[in-house]
Amino acid sequence: MTIYVPKLRELPSDQMALLDPTAKFSVHQAAGRLAAYVYDWPNLRVVVNVMPDTERLGHLEQFVGWLEGGTRSLGKTLSAKLATRVRSTTIVLGFVIEKTTDQVAADRPGPHFVFSEFKGFSAAPASELCR
Repeated sequence: MTIYVPKLRELPSDQMALLDPTAKFSVHQAAGRLAAYVYDWPNLRVVVNVMPDTERLGHLEQFVGWLEGGTRSLGKTLSAKLATRVRSTTIVLGFVIEKTTDQVAADRPGPHFVFSEFKGFSAAPASELCR
């Protein structure tokens, strides 16, 4: 699952740690930047990958292209308002849920991206998707 967040540059680690006090929470850095928030339980791990800024803009353009293709296949045009809204995303979070008994490679490719909802940035109504 992927979440697109507007208006924030980073989620506060102290608040992220409070999401579940039963989990062992950690923050992972890579190349001097925030790379992931990790929640570990005895038999489960949730990794919240933070897409690097250097990849975010290209990803958002590909996503807008995917949306344009989908609306075009319906004989419609993607709303400029929605395209602008997607492009204004400041953080892209990719959630990976895995059993802790699985062999996990530290540098494996990120998750598949799916448009989702986040507080303050819900999916647009159908009337905004097409015009």
